[in-house]
Amino acid sequence: GAGGAAGLHVYSLEGRRIASAAGAKGVRCAVEAGGVVWTGHSDGRFCIWTLLPDSLVLFREMRAHRTAVLGMVKDAVSVWSCTKNGTLRQWSVALLLAAPPPPSTPLPP
Repeated sequence: GAGGAAGLHVYSLEGRRIASAAGAKGVRCAVEAGGVVWTGHSDGRFCIWTLLPDSLVLFREMRAHRTAVLGMVKDAVSVWSCTKNGTLRQWSVALLLAAPPPPSTPLPP
């Protein structure tokens, strides 16, 4: 969009933009967990972003669901994602942040 409006933008409590990622398309929801930003997308993916001064850097991208990720919440050790069809999945924050991403991650059954 005009003026760099497309993508993912993180704002401070005061309303000041503190970071952006131009490549984030179809973001439907987001949550902070483990010191990083998790986003759920309209194509069923979720992404994990490292927050740096003035930018977001993609750390991991996974196919999480067959349909759009509509919500994400966190507890003490997990992020949970859900879809319109009622699928709810639990993701280990420690496991997903500890290792580099695999070359291809198949969708769980």
